[in-house]
Amino acid sequence: MILMRQMIILFLLMLVGYVCRRIKILTEDSFRPLSVIVTQIANPALILSSGAENALDVSSLELVKTVGFTFLIYGLLLVAGKVILRFIRVENSKRNIYELMLMFSNIGFMGIPLVKMVFGPKEFFYITVFQIPYDILIYTYGVYLLCNVCEDNSLSVKQRIKNLVNPGSVAAIGAMIIYLSSFKLPEIVTEPLGMLGNLAAPLSMMVIGASFCNVDFKSIISDYKLVLFSLLKLIVMPMILMILIAQFGVSKEMLHVCLIVFATPVGSMVVMFAQQFGTGREIAGKCVAFTTLLSVATIPLLQVVLAGIMF
Repeated sequence: MILMRQMIILFLLMLVGYVCRRIKILTEDSFRPLSVIVTQIANPALILSSGAENALDVSSLELVKTVGFTFLIYGLLLVAGKVILRFIRVENSKRNIYELMLMFSNIGFMGIPLVKMVFGPKEFFYITVFQIPYDILIYTYGVYLLCNVCEDNSLSVKQRIKNLVNPGSVAAIGAMIIYLSSFKLPEIVTEPLGMLGNLAAPLSMMVIGASFCNVDFKSIISDYKLVLFSLLKLIVMPMILMILIAQFGVSKEMLHVCLIVFATPVGSMVVMFAQQFGTGREIAGKCVAFTTLLSVATIPLLQVVLAGIMF
């Protein structure tokens, strides 16, 4: 019931965006600027404010080990994604956006709230640490993938490297430094950062909801590759990866967090970046919409199934 309640809250935020698009408060031309606000201002502020405000009673060694383990998790996701793309035979022109969708789930705007409401403080610490490598990778490797297929194919190597250094990647590294040191940002800085960061989730959900207006759900159901991708992403891949991760002898708390990381739908940030870079917008919108709808059932289902095996 707690999981379902959180999903309903997120859907209500999406509904606001959907209605705004229907009554033309949000237009097609306003999507990209709004996406830029989320990716370049609100989300980086959220990253920094999380690092500055979360007082964690853990040693630096434990934090470093946890960060290292999360990078290992994303390495496994990267490999699993490439294997799945070979299995469903995605066209070369769409491989990068599909790889991005497999690797980056909706941790920030769905995973963290779910963990906070369902699990304990240890799990919340782990999911917060998971967010750091996530942000570093999506603002570097994610940008790299989209630069390779963006509408502007004239981007030079220098321009592509410049895209990797952005507010998001800088904020993620800054948050990691704050976590690992005793440095404290003054309240006059953390308060506006927190206020800007609070914009990230509702704005992101509104953009996703608005994008539903452009999604033909009948065409999604008739697209067997997209349906197969969604089922592999939400059920098969999490099951296999969870069984694999359990062999590392990690704690029950870490297994809980890994389940959320693997089982959440395609990340809203993928839509934000697809809008910003002008590539894969339709595919990303469809997959976020469909996997978000499916996840209402698949996340509780996975928790029940895996609870009898490893929890």
